[in-house]
Amino acid sequence: MSQMVNIDYYNGFVTKTSVSKERIVVVIPPVNSIKQLFDEWNKVLHFPYSPDDWIFVRDLVTDMYWIEAKEILIYHQQIGNILPTWDISEYLSFLHHLYEGEYEVKKHNMSFYFNIEEKDIIDKFFPGKSLKDEIDRVNRLNK
Repeated sequence: MSQMVNIDYYNGFVTKTSVSKERIVVVIPPVNSIKQLFDEWNKVLHFPYSPDDWIFVRDLVTDMYWIEAKEILIYHQQIGNILPTWDISEYLSFLHHLYEGEYEVKKHNMSFYFNIEEKDIIDKFFPGKSLKDEIDRVNRLNK
């Protein structure tokens, strides 16, 4: 059964990573590279192997069989400094595929949040329309 994936903005109120049986909250500090981003994920999610490319990342994220918690929330404090910038685009494209259900998340409800202060950057690199427009579109389709 496919699980829910949510993408949205937050206003910086979440500042601490936490782990419980039901929920894992990962707060990603400001990062400058995709490697740093996934290293931060790995500190909390404990990947069984290091992702070398997007196929490995997709496989890890869609089937985190080693994690019991049903809900995973990932808060990005700042990703706008990631270089090269196409990595931002690639990451947001990957999340877009998760959100649209093109990659099936098997076990967990996952939410990805971006700092509202980076809205212009996220909208610039998010595939297609602005993230807010995309969220509204999918919500209308699901009604």
